Amino acid sequence: MRKPVVDLSSINMPEGVPKIDFNDHTEFLEIAVPLFTKCNLNCGFCFEGNKSNHIDKDHIMSLAQTCFDDTSEHISELGLNTVYLQLWGGEVFLDSFNDDMFQLYRDFVNRFKEIYQAKFPTMNFKITFLSNGVFTKRDRVMQLLIDLNSEIAFSYDPINRFSSDEQKNVWLDSVNYFGDRVNYISITLTKNNITAYLSGDDWLDRPNRKIPIDINFYTANPDWEKYIASDDDLFSFLDWAIKTDHFNIIYIDHIMQYLSTSGKTRVQRYCNCKYAYQMLDNHCTRDCSKRASSLNRDKFYGKYTKEVDENNVTETKNVMFLKKRGCLECEHFFSCTMMCCIAVIFDGYEVTRCPLKRLYETITSETIERYLSWRDAYDPNYATL
Repeated sequence: MRKPVVDLSSINMPEGVPKIDFNDHTEFLEIAVPLFTKCNLNCGFCFEGNKSNHIDKDHIMSLAQTCFDDTSEHISELGLNTVYLQLWGGEVFLDSFNDDMFQLYRDFVNRFKEIYQAKFPTMNFKITFLSNGVFTKRDRVMQLLIDLNSEIAFSYDPINRFSSDEQKNVWLDSVNYFGDRVNYISITLTKNNITAYLSGDDWLDRPNRKIPIDINFYTANPDWEKYIASDDDLFSFLDWAIKTDHFNIIYIDHIMQYLSTSGKTRVQRYCNCKYAYQMLDNHCTRDCSKRASSLNRDKFYGKYTKEVDENNVTETKNVMFLKKRGCLECEHFFSCTMMCCIAVIFDGYEVTRCPLKRLYETITSETIERYLSWRDAYDPNYATL
């Protein structure tokens, strides 16, 4: 049985919300910093509310200190030794940018490391730039990644992202160009995107199948009724992913990794937001309703909204999810990777039959054998995980 790994005794929860262990302890803190909103695409479900072509370089440089001020105490409290820094826009690698922008990225990352290592001399850093891939001046991007010992990740969605197959081809060329520097491909599970995958969209199969695919459960924003996926939609996607051997989807990999070792590995939760910050309005926040939505917070936290703050937001969100989803009565509670909590506690999300519970019922020994064959082919280090 999974043992509690995070002490909730000091968390002041809203009245009526019980303290239930959920978070996993990790050795790193994730900090995401949107540097600006200027972009060459116009994704229908983008969570960046007000886009602007203005880029304030002095402001960007100041964000390194803001990150430290907002997270250093938490790093000390949790005893963490690695910061995972993710940088995005907008689009950070626009062809229209001059070389000064790339020097800005170097200066920012170096300043970020310098500030953190002044207090934490042994701190390690992992740096990833997230891009939509629609750029052609790739050599200078590769040099930046080499100089900063960093990686690149790409976003992809079949619907409401690219305006043409030409843009998709540029995206694919970018993914292929960066080879082992590609950390992951990020996709968002909107209803329309799921329908496209199930209907034969094969662009995720065109890059190297060794590249991990990171799924994002759609978080409600304006026009959410057009995009929100139901429990049935999510089950259909997960079932499709396993039947088509998309084991490089990280979420699927975590499920199969646990099942294939008969529970000998520790299950990894999808949500672990106690260890994840994002820069927003000149402050780092762990509040996913702020990070991923422009809707009012009461659409997520309801009667608890006024009591939810940075000190209890993760625990409150987790417990609201567990109660709404019905996880506390489920036989898979201790072995389930679960879902995105903020997506489910949104008051417009209708809970029906759990897509994960349904998925577990479909996984057989043959499924596990296919998964293990895939791991042998794509990840020879699996035995050491």
